[in-house]
Amino acid sequence: MARWKALPAELGPAPCRRVARPGGPRLLLTVVVSAALGSGVTAVVLRAQPAKAAADPATPSATTFHVGCTSSACDGRDPGTMLCGVGPETLLQTQTPAGAGAEIRYNPLCRAAWARLWNVAPGTAVRLAVSGHPVQRMTVRHARDSDPFVYTPLVALPGPGIPVRLCLTAPAARHPSCYSAALPR
Repeated sequence: MARWKALPAELGPAPCRRVARPGGPRLLLTVVVSAALGSGVTAVVLRAQPAKAAADPATPSATTFHVGCTSSACDGRDPGTMLCGVGPETLLQTQTPAGAGAEIRYNPLCRAAWARLWNVAPGTAVRLAVSGHPVQRMTVRHARDSDPFVYTPLVALPGPGIPVRLCLTAPAARHPSCYSAALPR
């Protein structure tokens, strides 16, 4: 059995052996090279995508959002179910004399419009019309129907300059309150 001898105190503490730690210059070089390669690949991919999309915007890609209908196929459909309510444009926003809020909204992917209403009195009749397409009608039955919003069915809006007409007839009103909007040309 081997015994270790203690070093005399005047020699000081035992020398430390340097232990190789992970990292150092080799790890730093690996990280820098990996980051540079990753940035280069990302730049090439990002540059290629806009050029591809600009060349043929009708060609779907893996990142294209898909809606449930387009144009006339949307007539009478629900904007939420068809995903037309995602990222819409507001063509008109107003408040009716009865105090209801109304918007005419449009989704360019669906090429269809609908009305979004709030604070609508029960019994209010709503019509949304575009020339050449079926008139979309609904009646607000209960106050909870417009809490927070009530939506009309979709109506196709095939192009710029074609007016969309929204009419609301409150239960006590003699005449409807009507509003029009169109896509800019």
